[in-house]
Amino acid sequence: MEPYGTASHVVLVDEDTVWPSDDAVDKVHVAEWLDETQVVLPACNSGFHEYGVADIMQAAAVACECALSLLDTDGKLPSRVWSVVRSTGYCESLDVSVVPGPLVPKSSDVFNSIRLTRNLEEAFVAQEGGCVIRSAIPGAEWELVLEDDVLAMFDAISMKGLASPQNEQLNPVVQGQIVDQPRTVILKTSSRAMANCFDIEKSLKRHRADWYIDSRITEGVVLKDFFQQEDVVLLPSGEPRRIDMYHGSLFD
Repeated sequence: MEPYGTASHVVLVDEDTVWPSDDAVDKVHVAEWLDETQVVLPACNSGFHEYGVADIMQAAAVACECALSLLDTDGKLPSRVWSVVRSTGYCESLDVSVVPGPLVPKSSDVFNSIRLTRNLEEAFVAQEGGCVIRSAIPGAEWELVLEDDVLAMFDAISMKGLASPQNEQLNPVVQGQIVDQPRTVILKTSSRAMANCFDIEKSLKRHRADWYIDSRITEGVVLKDFFQQEDVVLLPSGEPRRIDMYHGSLFD
């Protein structure tokens, strides 16, 4: 369980998976805890976290349900994580510094929660930034489709940058002329623009916006009002650039 019963997780590790030697339990977490939440007792080798019987019983019930489903399944299941995740409203109600991740449902209702099933490897990747979708096209509606598919919320970072030149020798492979579908994916985005995306995420994620858009993109474009603006020092000039932040659809 994560602190204050914010989320509970059941991890299945199959016979073909080796659990990391550094104990990757934190990598399945859905929130980043900036404060120490364990209550340490004097003359005690450990401590405890502040959640009660209701939280524990809910987590235990989910664990039992997952274990029974495993016993009832023919064959074997790959390594995975089953999770119950409470809302951003619940996180905000806590008296600690916590940054909800993209899997935490965005809702002001403290009783709102969702259930997730994730591939274990994908859960590890998500903690390295893999759950954040970075887009070059402001206003795209693909995030709504993704959210419906995985039952999780995404945010988008849109930067203006140069693209790498087209390599004509790769066209037959990329366009699927050798096989029925593309064999490779070529990232043509500027490495500096991608680095700026990570800097923006690091600097501004506390705002929990749905869209973080380079002001050079938003200038002259009719969008709804932003809820926040902030300057971030970006490459290549090392000068601050304004980032506009939005909630929900850009064109509501």
